[in-house]
Amino acid sequence: MPWLQGSGIKLDKWGLIQTGDVGYLPTQTHLKKVFAGGDAVHGADLVVTAMAAGRQAARDMLTLFDTKAS
Repeated sequence: MPWLQGSGIKLDKWGLIQTGDVGYLPTQTHLKKVFAGGDAVHGADLVVTAMAAGRQAARDMLTLFDTKAS
């Protein structure tokens, strides 16, 4: 993902976004208010998997902002 170069977001050796570091939510990057999921984190997969990752990211955002996640 060349558009991430210089963004400060940590990437792994395959160029995928790193999330879920110790002390962070599962879809949260090391930048506290930046979340990622789906193909950007795990690589190419099924659409349903990306949809589930998006739902998880939404729950994590609600948790971060102290809103009831359901």
